[in-house]
Amino acid sequence: MKENGGRTNLLEARGLTKHFGGLAAIEDIQIRVEEGSLTGIIGPNGSGKTTLFNVMTGYLRATIGEVFFAGEKISGMRPFAIVNKGIARTFQVPQCCKQLTIRENIHLACIRRYPNDQIESRIQAFAGMAKIERSLDALATHVPIGYLRKTELAMALATDPRLLLLDEPFSGLTDPECHELATIIQGIRGKITLIIIDHKLKHLMPIVEKVLVLNEGRLFFEGKPDEVSRNRDIQRIYIGGEIQ
Repeated sequence: MKENGGRTNLLEARGLTKHFGGLAAIEDIQIRVEEGSLTGIIGPNGSGKTTLFNVMTGYLRATIGEVFFAGEKISGMRPFAIVNKGIARTFQVPQCCKQLTIRENIHLACIRRYPNDQIESRIQAFAGMAKIERSLDALATHVPIGYLRKTELAMALATDPRLLLLDEPFSGLTDPECHELATIIQGIRGKITLIIIDHKLKHLMPIVEKVLVLNEGRLFFEGKPDEVSRNRDIQRIYIGGEIQ
């Protein structure tokens, strides 16, 4: 299935709804993500952004609705099976093993995908893409949050994904660190389709081509970054003022 620009829809969510008891965390979410695109997801705290990621990647089962990846239904699959299909993700709190070195963390991510004689070269390649090749022998417990986020990014890349979901990658980083990570992400785009959740709009907006705005569990708006920035309703629900 093709969009107007001729690119194939890689991911589709159809009517995604997730209830926790009587509360709808997300409600009737309909989205399409084109292959090769970079999509941003924004919205107030509690608007359902991470729940949407969790449902799409198998960490939560949808109450209603379906997810399709490359034309295949993946809703109901377990997270490891979805990774094997070509979807990787990162988390708000980086999921690295703190007692291992950065090299060992990336090594663990490589084991399932590459033969032993290729693993070291792959570690070097993914560390280079994430700009952590000089810190491979540092213990994860001794490095700052920016290195953990880049380590988790390298681990996600090691699964050879077609689609990569980044959950608040700029959170906890300084402006220079955000700028560096944005540059890394821009280097990945085109090779991998990306969806990014983040609140730091001044770093997110310049690198995405489409923005989805969630509010109270629903898709409130979908458009280009400049359309989002000009929308008074989004300004009101998101930050109560002008979006920078």
